[in-house]
Amino acid sequence: MPNRLWAALCALSLLLLFQFGWNYHQAFTHTTALIAATSLFWFALARLLRIGSMRDYALLGVALGVGLMAKYSFAGAALAAFAALALQREGRRTLADPRLLLSLAIAVLLLAPHASWVAMNNAGLAEGMTARLTEGGAEPHWRRAAQGVPSALGVTIAFFLPLGLVAAALLRRTLPDLASAPSPGLRLARDAALIGAGGLLAAVVIVGMGRMEDRYVIPFLYPAVFVAAAALARAPGERANAKILAVCAASFAVFCLGFKLATVLRPGPPFCDDCRQFVAFEPLRDALVSRGFDGEGTLVGFDETTAGNLRRLFPRARTLAWHLPAYAPPQAPSDAPCFFVWSLDLGPAPPETLLAGIGEAQAARVESLSRPLARERRRTEWTVAAIEPDGPIYDQTCARPRSPQ
Repeated sequence: MPNRLWAALCALSLLLLFQFGWNYHQAFTHTTALIAATSLFWFALARLLRIGSMRDYALLGVALGVGLMAKYSFAGAALAAFAALALQREGRRTLADPRLLLSLAIAVLLLAPHASWVAMNNAGLAEGMTARLTEGGAEPHWRRAAQGVPSALGVTIAFFLPLGLVAAALLRRTLPDLASAPSPGLRLARDAALIGAGGLLAAVVIVGMGRMEDRYVIPFLYPAVFVAAAALARAPGERANAKILAVCAASFAVFCLGFKLATVLRPGPPFCDDCRQFVAFEPLRDALVSRGFDGEGTLVGFDETTAGNLRRLFPRARTLAWHLPAYAPPQAPSDAPCFFVWSLDLGPAPPETLLAGIGEAQAARVESLSRPLARERRRTEWTVAAIEPDGPIYDQTCARPRSPQ
């Protein structure tokens, strides 16, 4: 950025990305960590180009390790950034520095426990990831790719809204001269964003991704925000651009805050549909304890929200989520109790093959009212069923997770 004002405005402009300003930090977990790791990664790259101290190489290693633990897609974005580094003289000097080995060593040390856990307990992870990327795998490869290309273009456009609209309005009389980026850092961001966007489209075609999720593009398109801010800083009327960008970002932040307050005061449509953030899970814990579950054994939540909160309520239990078959903790002893929990208020009904294996006498209804901070309290109901080791569905639920049929 040309000065500290525009450096601050560039950071502030992230609020004008809808997914950053509103969605990711309240609807996702690993994606939130990915945003922080990607920011740290680019901070480290900028320092390497500007200073290049041993501390900066160490910081790059931390960013690489944290980013890969947050989401594996970070690896592709890091490769795009390193490819962009190789395109410029300063970047090649950085890549050739022996201190880069320190970065790699730190990243490996941070990843070692996670990699060991994956290798020992989640051997089917790669297969599950491939199945998820090639959703609709029964269709021919070319048909999935044909569907995936417009999907990738769509989420790329959506990533920049509403910041892209603001930038387009301010740049309507001039086209940014991206070819003559004035600083090594800006050239790096420009090239990495272009390589990343091209890599996303190539992945769709090569892998046959029928649908591109918006969260997949975060680390690949993140550096393009720097390019947009730099274009506004170099355009005619730079002072006016700064004021308008600041006002728009602040206004969007106020709008999001107001919408969130309205959600708290009146949970429900149009502010939130299932309003999961207000669900009180303590009655579910009390119901399981009353049915003899002491925290040791297996808990299977049919939806991820229930499963995640069961893990929070019973940290010593072996907790599974039916819809996350790639995650498989070590098997519990066969005589350990197992409970299957689902809610029609938080997700779809379990398959009939599971429900048929649960006797009516085994199932219990648990009801909960939302936390009292909201004026209008909402009801959530779960069904809790004890699954016996010799029962017809024990292998499908308690012994190992299974993809929904």
